[in-house]
Amino acid sequence: MAEWRVQHTLPLIFSVEPRPPLPMKGKAESLPVFVLTGRRQPRTIRLQEPAYALPMIGRQRELATISTFMERAVHGQGQVVGIVADAGLGKSRLLAEVIRLANKLGFIGYGGACQSDGINTAYLVWQPIWRAFFDVDPAMPPRRLLGAVLDIALPDNDFTHSLESQYRKSALEALLLDCLVAAAREAPLLLEDAHWLDALSHNLLDWLAGGLADLPVVIVLAYRPPELQRLQAPRVEALPHFTRLSLGR
Repeated sequence: MAEWRVQHTLPLIFSVEPRPPLPMKGKAESLPVFVLTGRRQPRTIRLQEPAYALPMIGRQRELATISTFMERAVHGQGQVVGIVADAGLGKSRLLAEVIRLANKLGFIGYGGACQSDGINTAYLVWQPIWRAFFDVDPAMPPRRLLGAVLDIALPDNDFTHSLESQYRKSALEALLLDCLVAAAREAPLLLEDAHWLDALSHNLLDWLAGGLADLPVVIVLAYRPPELQRLQAPRVEALPHFTRLSLGR
């Protein structure tokens, strides 16, 4: 039983290759052998509806407010929603209900999650979002210029090789907004979660949030009050289509 668990669990995290079975002392039959070849880079998928055995208690008012914003977004009025609360007050549980609601309304959802030790990693929160958005298989060679937001090393072409850093950043942001616009024409989009944003992820959030006012897109940001000062510095909270929901106990 232990061998079966190892054999079926390791491929979820690491790449393995089978080898011929080997006889083992105390075993009547030869045992299968696998060689560990490296860590597997998982393929990111779209947001899935969370499975909770019990219904959410409370927060119906906040959920109803977000539902209203989603209805507006479906009709082409983009929305940015900030869910602000201390740790343990139900941000994640409310986000789970937001995802469930989005699925019912026909949204295609993408999510990213920051890490407290990744605040200096460029575009960290956006990497899983854009890998799912472009349906990127890490084993396949994807597009140039997008390497930073896909967390994949890509060679430059003649055009991108000559770009200075500020123009490269502007070109990347314009390309991603164009992609978001094109996708939103096919189905409403939901982008969620924003803890411990790194500086470039923050800038990209500003750019995309400012450009979705007329798109069927909802960006839901979840963060704690101590992080609020960092999130207020950019233009996000000043946008006319931004709404902050503060969760109490």
